[in-house]
Amino acid sequence: MKLSSLYVHDFKGYREHLFDLQGKVLSFSVYHRHRYS
Repeated sequence: MKLSSLYVHDFKGYREHLFDLQGKVLSFSVYHRHRYS
């Protein structure tokens, strides 16, 4: 197991997690905007 491949895999997982978090925040803010406007 090379360290570089491990790093790439970890970065991919981190990016996916970041996108997931961004999507949650985005849908959450949109949901609240629709509720309160």
